[in-house]
Amino acid sequence: MITQYHKPAPSYASQKVVILEECKHTDMQLVVYVARNNVKWYRQQCFSCGHLGKQFAYADLTKAEMEAAIPQLASEIVTEMWNRKTKKRQEEQAELEDIARFRWWGWYNEYLQSPVWKEKRAKVFARANNLCEACRDAPAMQVHHRTYENVGREPLFDLVAVCADCHRILHDKEQTP
Repeated sequence: MITQYHKPAPSYASQKVVILEECKHTDMQLVVYVARNNVKWYRQQCFSCGHLGKQFAYADLTKAEMEAAIPQLASEIVTEMWNRKTKKRQEEQAELEDIARFRWWGWYNEYLQSPVWKEKRAKVFARANNLCEACRDAPAMQVHHRTYENVGREPLFDLVAVCADCHRILHDKEQTP
């Protein structure tokens, strides 16, 4: 039977996703867009997110309202607004991911000090006759997880006894695409 660590591993990735907050369009203003043929279009535009709202007919507006209308935000400005919001969301998401990784590594380091891990480690060294299972030349000094998917409840075949040099090589290979 596979011996399990008493505390399950936290997720390595954040379980939360930063949602781009939906604009409530509270900053709607009357804008005017002048088409190529010099026809003016009047509509509402949110100056928080760039959303274009209701379009107005000339008959719906007074002359003073038409004169006070602001030029419509250019698409480049709206794009820049969205890019800033998206960048902020990505930064917040990256921060959540960092926190999740920090928690996972804290749990993992605690697990490596547990009696459950020490017993598994001893069994892996015994299976390998204390020789590195990668090169079979050097004494095994470390135990390598072939996958971190089952950490804390890993079967022994997920673990390999290795020397420090082979362990470094194995982790270097994991970093290379």
